[in-house]
Amino acid sequence: MAEQSNNAAEIKGLVEGINQALVPLRKDVDELKGFNFADVVTQDRFDKMAAEVTTKMEALQDAQAKTGAALERATISTGGEGRETERKAELVKLMTAEGKGGFAIKALSTDVFPDGGALVYPELLARMATRVFETSPMRALASVEVTESTSLDVIVDDDEAAAAWAGEGSTGGVTATPQTGRIAIPVENMEAMPKATPQILRSGLFDVESWLNRKVADKFARLEATAFVTGNGVNRPKGIMSYSAWSTAGTYERDKVEQVNMGTAATLGTDGDGLISVQNALPEFYQAGATWAMQRGTFGAALKLKGNDSYFFGPVMMRDGAANLQMLGKPVVFMADVASVAANALAVAYGNFEMGYTIVDGADLTILRDPYSSKPFVQFYTTKQVGGAVTNFDAIKIGKVAV
Repeated sequence: MAEQSNNAAEIKGLVEGINQALVPLRKDVDELKGFNFADVVTQDRFDKMAAEVTTKMEALQDAQAKTGAALERATISTGGEGRETERKAELVKLMTAEGKGGFAIKALSTDVFPDGGALVYPELLARMATRVFETSPMRALASVEVTESTSLDVIVDDDEAAAAWAGEGSTGGVTATPQTGRIAIPVENMEAMPKATPQILRSGLFDVESWLNRKVADKFARLEATAFVTGNGVNRPKGIMSYSAWSTAGTYERDKVEQVNMGTAATLGTDGDGLISVQNALPEFYQAGATWAMQRGTFGAALKLKGNDSYFFGPVMMRDGAANLQMLGKPVVFMADVASVAANALAVAYGNFEMGYTIVDGADLTILRDPYSSKPFVQFYTTKQVGGAVTNFDAIKIGKVAV
């Protein structure tokens, strides 16, 4: 106990010595702050004051070192972690505004901007977190043509010649001559005009101009994909779901696409009968390259259907180590623009899209950089020309959900 008292007295004496040294030091510092160099005739007084401040600072540093040594000795003599914490707390109290020292201890931290936050810069990830938008990959399935004109005409040969049996030495007379048709696919325009300031283009964290161009190109791709499925043909392609239905099931009509009823009570039903009807409506000639097109959710509902023998209609086949989605033996492609399952919804398409739908590409993606029309912004006028239409009205079938 006597040793602890001696240590405490030693620490207290050292702290008081520090405080005594601080009094004249503060006075000298305040005097330096108010010192006007313009009034000084010689440098002697300033040099003297600087030397005195330096001497006092060295004495203060020596006193601080002795205080640290005394604190260590006090910790060793007490022999306990709890006592060490208590001694440190007493020393902090003595050396802060709560004690006799009259000054506060400051610490750097990153969460306060003036106290060190300004010294820490955030690290920028090398890649951008990008949202991926779902679309309809019709371009990968359909036939694609290129033209430099404003439209592309397709000759439609969908009629047949007439013929009849005739006995020996007799004739049936003149028979009907087959007729042809013509489909004009206009090339429509897409446009976009984002803008940015020259400062962000010059000083951005990445190539802002290239990023804008990629975003517009992606939007164009999704815009045309939607039109290939649901477009009404007015200043845009005409989509497969926009054609009227045949008047009579199984009876061909030009400029119309057959719709096959399926499901019950606004669902796909409890078995695969409706889907089988859609598939069987497609002539055998087109079956070899046929594909199902539907929303992901519709395929999930179809996976749950099974026959009386518990055979599922949508197995996932493996080919070359990759999953190959199939339904009734044919591949399935997800199209976000096809309607979901609901009453009267055209929720499924099945057919040979390469033979049934034609996409016409006009002028490729064109970007005009305009720094004048909307100062101080730089505009990027971007255009693309594309058209599309059904060109074989027997190669695609639409599945319509029952009411």
